Amino acid sequence: MTEAEVRDLILTFWRLNAEKAPVSDFVPIIDDDFALVAVNANGEEVVRFDGLRGLEEHQAGKEVYFDQRFTLRSFVCELQGDQAIAKTTGLWECTHREPGGGTSETLKADLAHTWHARRSPETGRPLLSLHVCTYFQYLPGFEPAQARDDASTDREFHLDFDRHWTTTGAG
Repeated sequence: MTEAEVRDLILTFWRLNAEKAPVSDFVPIIDDDFALVAVNANGEEVVRFDGLRGLEEHQAGKEVYFDQRFTLRSFVCELQGDQAIAKTTGLWECTHREPGGGTSETLKADLAHTWHARRSPETGRPLLSLHVCTYFQYLPGFEPAQARDDASTDREFHLDFDRHWTTTGAG
């Protein structure tokens, strides 16, 4: 496993995510036990999507975002033979519009992720096995509007970040 392979996996994942690609397009870059997880500032798991079904659920929730862009700001990778752990920081930008909504809003958030990758013993391909969001914070002036209805409305988890993440420094 090389740093270039790991970086390429991450950038490919972000591209597919931004493009709202079908889950089948992710299959060549994720292993069978892939999980997408978000943790709070204390490292406690707050959201988890397991396997292809979980990835499909994650992608379906992101249908309210358009023109997504992920910008890689930093990349550090630790190689351990046929496995690797990478830490990235980045910027997520998008336009948010709810179904049937007459207006949209621009969102921007700082991100930090930890990525686990391994080389498949069967195919030799590098694969992502775990994607952990360790920090998510909207930039001032680019936060989502507050829920206009009753506060118990369960919005897509990126919109209710304050329910999951705190405003402490990046992890």
